[in-house]
Amino acid sequence: MGIFMKFFLGALFSFIFGLVFGRILLKKQESLPLDYWRNLSGKNRKLFDVTNEFFHIKQQGYVLDNWFKKHSYKDIAIYGMANLGNRFADELLSGDVNIAYGIDKNTNIKDYKGIKIVSPNMKLENVDAVVVTVPTYFYEIRKDLQEKIDCPIISLEEILYQISDELVREKSNGS
Repeated sequence: MGIFMKFFLGALFSFIFGLVFGRILLKKQESLPLDYWRNLSGKNRKLFDVTNEFFHIKQQGYVLDNWFKKHSYKDIAIYGMANLGNRFADELLSGDVNIAYGIDKNTNIKDYKGIKIVSPNMKLENVDAVVVTVPTYFYEIRKDLQEKIDCPIISLEEILYQISDELVREKSNGS
């Protein structure tokens, strides 16, 4: 068998193997991604909406501390210490609200700017409220937390929309 024939057979075998193996991989990916991408898209859209509302409120000059003072929440915990939770913590760190601790399923996160991060599976210390920064799973998280801690469990998304509504009412009343 000549070198050309060996090369041709090797290339043909590689081509057929690539087609078969590639098709198998594509077939597996075809069944997964549609739901996966829809879920991810919905999650990212929610995060975008909450972040957009956060910026809108900041641009209006509102200080988040005011909402917590108004509701007499002095010591809080933050559930969800990823990007949104970190930005929220950054906002509160410069004010009078005490962030007693953060809660996150990612056990690799130990602290954020001096805020101790604990697992939701641990015993949770009493606080005035827990603010959940994970908009897509708020109801599931709230249900789990209600079994572990006796305080209001509030969605950051809801807080931001309440503030936004207040700002709109104040503006329309000429305040």
